Amino acid sequence: MWSLIICLLFLLFFMFKRRWQYIIIVLGLVFCINLLKIYEINFVSDGKYKVYFLFLIGVSYFLVYGIKLEKSWDQEILLWMIWLGSSLVVLSNHLVLTYLALELQTFSVFVLIASRNFSIKSGEGALKYFVLGAISSGLFLLSLVIIYYTCGNLLVYTLNSSNYYDSHKLETYLLLLSMFFKLSFFPVHFWVPDIYEASTNRIIGIIGTLPKISVIGFLVELNLSSNIILWCALGSMLVGTFGAMNQTKLKRLLAYSGITHMGMALITLGLFSKQHVEPTLLYITIYIVGFLGVVLLMMFYNREKFIYLYDLSGVHQFNVVMAISWSLVLLSAGGIPPLSGFLGKWWIMWTMLLSNYTIVMLFSVFLSVISVIYYLRVTQLCYFQKSHSYIVWERVFNKVEVSKFKDLYLGLIFYFICFLIISPEWLIVLVDYLFISFF
Repeated sequence: MWSLIICLLFLLFFMFKRRWQYIIIVLGLVFCINLLKIYEINFVSDGKYKVYFLFLIGVSYFLVYGIKLEKSWDQEILLWMIWLGSSLVVLSNHLVLTYLALELQTFSVFVLIASRNFSIKSGEGALKYFVLGAISSGLFLLSLVIIYYTCGNLLVYTLNSSNYYDSHKLETYLLLLSMFFKLSFFPVHFWVPDIYEASTNRIIGIIGTLPKISVIGFLVELNLSSNIILWCALGSMLVGTFGAMNQTKLKRLLAYSGITHMGMALITLGLFSKQHVEPTLLYITIYIVGFLGVVLLMMFYNREKFIYLYDLSGVHQFNVVMAISWSLVLLSAGGIPPLSGFLGKWWIMWTMLLSNYTIVMLFSVFLSVISVIYYLRVTQLCYFQKSHSYIVWERVFNKVEVSKFKDLYLGLIFYFICFLIISPEWLIVLVDYLFISFF
């Protein structure tokens, strides 16, 4: 363990030209190590699944942060803080440490959103996120006070062993409502479209991955079995599906799509058993890969110029690879076979059917079919926009240079999207292995 930390410190020393940045990172690592000692965090007793969540956080962080489109030291520090907070949320066994890690996330994201000081929407979005984040933190603290008053303990495994959540509904619901804010989950989802529209593509990549992965890992650790997660998941799917139907802006469409996917991912988590949590982990993995594909497409090919959906009109006429890429990643998000998104939705539906939730499963299928409409609309714009359209000629005369290095990232993502269904056994076996020691 210490040898890995020493190697990491040497690597960081050569990565950062400013020595004070290096000092800050070293102090942050020392702080993390002390926290791990205080709260007795280890991977053996906590379950192997935490390592997988940390892996997803690391990959998402690397793909978004590793592409240095903007060289700004303050954003680098803030991104490090978000990564640190997300990792601590997954590792935490104590609700107080979880609260501190979530606050580290929230304040860092708030500053990142507000960093575009030339944009009015950026300031408005940052203010909304700050106010709603403060309310979410207040609900979390209120639930901690009630839990400590009634139980006298804030250790997660102690609460799990005593089945505390089954007999204390109020504090459980307050805790879940606070977590739903991070997940852009119904009924606290309304902030997401405005925040996405006010943010840069890189910030969207951070907001849509790291906080969600870490909070889902925390919900798995809580060992909850509550129907409220099921009903809120159905509400998220309903709101996200119909909310995306009339969207003309790409970022707002992506926001509503994320609400729908979070509902689909967590629809089985409230039942909480080994066969119900595994589909959630598989689905969230596929969703994160597809979401990163969309974000990287926006980052690589035209930075912030993709605002409206019609900006993708006639893409195939000047960049065939780009048109195929958009089609693949969006059709996978819609669950079109044989792409990987279909595999995730199929496992969720099959699990609901085996659990005798037939009506819920049919309702989910109905919403999934409707959601395909707006994904197909984007594909229609890419390929079937009329050739004499002014929009197409404008896109032709503004071609974008694409580097092979950037295409490598997208190539790996699209390989996963296209060929996972041919041999999904490795991912299924991996997910099953991660939860053997947990249940």
